[in-house]
Amino acid sequence: MQKAIPMDQPYEFVFEKEIEGVFSNGVAGWKSFYEKYPDSGGYNELSAVGFNSDKTVAVVYVAHFCGGLCGGGGFHVLEKKEGKFVVLVGFVRVSRGNLKSVISILNLESRNLKSRI
Repeated sequence: MQKAIPMDQPYEFVFEKEIEGVFSNGVAGWKSFYEKYPDSGGYNELSAVGFNSDKTVAVVYVAHFCGGLCGGGGFHVLEKKEGKFVVLVGFVRVSRGNLKSVISILNLESRNLKSRI
């Protein structure tokens, strides 16, 4: 896989099979993960990207994993402006306690986006 995502920080693509292998024994896998990727701070997973019909608004879910009880995730809503996607709605964090609030926020934002979609 080619590294074509411009970022300020170095990154590596790690395939799902490698992650599954590292964590085949559960949270004990974090020790070997950090031995192999000592300065990583964990890893991120991205969902498939959803677009509106004219591909000017995108939504992606990003999850971050960094240890047994360490991590989080949220939705990013981006809008294409001058040929590049920019953040429209920052980071909507999801946890068990606020899932209903997140759904409400996303419903509100989707109503606000109707003129753009």
